[in-house]
Amino acid sequence: MNAAEWTGFGVFALIGLVWMGIILFGSLGVLLTRRLGSFQPLEDPEPVTIVIAARDEAERIGGTVDHLLAIRSPRVEIVIVDDRSSDETAAIVEAKAKSDPRLTLVRVTNLPEGWLGKPHALQLGAASASTPWILFSDADTWIKPDALARALRAATSSRRPIDHLAVLPGYEASSSWGIAGTLALYIHFLVRCAVVNLGLPFCPVGVGAFNLVRTDAYRAFGGHEALPFEVVDDVKLALLVQREGRKHGRGHSLVLSGPESVHIDWQADVRTVMALIEKNFFAMARFNALLASLLITSGLTALAGAVIAPVVAMVSPEPLVRIACWFAFVAWLATGLPMAIVARQFGWSPLGGLLSPLMAWVAPIALLRSARATLRAGGVRWRGRLYPLDELRRGQVW
Repeated sequence: MNAAEWTGFGVFALIGLVWMGIILFGSLGVLLTRRLGSFQPLEDPEPVTIVIAARDEAERIGGTVDHLLAIRSPRVEIVIVDDRSSDETAAIVEAKAKSDPRLTLVRVTNLPEGWLGKPHALQLGAASASTPWILFSDADTWIKPDALARALRAATSSRRPIDHLAVLPGYEASSSWGIAGTLALYIHFLVRCAVVNLGLPFCPVGVGAFNLVRTDAYRAFGGHEALPFEVVDDVKLALLVQREGRKHGRGHSLVLSGPESVHIDWQADVRTVMALIEKNFFAMARFNALLASLLITSGLTALAGAVIAPVVAMVSPEPLVRIACWFAFVAWLATGLPMAIVARQFGWSPLGGLLSPLMAWVAPIALLRSARATLRAGGVRWRGRLYPLDELRRGQVW
């Protein structure tokens, strides 16, 4: 083969290996991320404080609180922090608190300098927690009554000392293409889940809907005071638990799949997912334009190479080049197999999973949109306030 043909062989072989790596770790993520429902509820579990930050959530907060108040085991203390709402969020929680002493309302009227709203609200909510565990959740999340007891069974029965446990929630499906786009993002998340559940000390996974942490581990690294300006505070909480715990031979995380037990109020369609992650996806690239550009270029190159591989295979006279091309193409399409399994776990049609390779552009384009919006605005605009990019970069935890 000449130099050009060797180059072609190397490029398509590398693209195939990239997709095979995603298949491998995505499949490991499916295998190692156990279902929350597979654990029996723990008898007589330790008490848990549940902390939720809510802002302008009047439409959903009542249902969220009702689901939490239905929990009978473990004993729970529920703290809802109203973060400067302009609607009836606080009034709804206050009315429910009058009939159930387990529920407490904390009000925030002003945001101190040097804080994002959500980390500040969660810090206030967790400040008085005296229970062995704290669960951080979201105002749009519904948790079934036995989910906490099952999660505590998983945490306490693990061979590794677990200080942090996250549960992947379920949500409503839209169309097959909407499911495909959602799962095209989800496979990258499953890669991180595989790393965490293998016990490896990097690639932390945090889930805003269900982030359960031992209180002593949370206090050891300073709680959300160590994360005052973190956009992805749920992920960085997991990171700090691991980092602090390694000093004492602990700090392990566990990720479970719980679509039947933890549900968030949004639909699996590309437009919704794009809108939700636009504010924080650039943060996952450390607000670094160079790193984001590298990730975007790599993702689109791997996709484009896999798509054109059959054409190159049909025109190339060299067997090795043709083999490399078909390897890249088949490996790309095969990423839909583990996602078809995930689709079944969510109660969706497996067709959405099988179609997910065709939507592999969603992750790099979502990162591009997030980076462009953040750089154009000079920061992250959220809930009507602009948080400057320089401050966000200084406030990152790595």
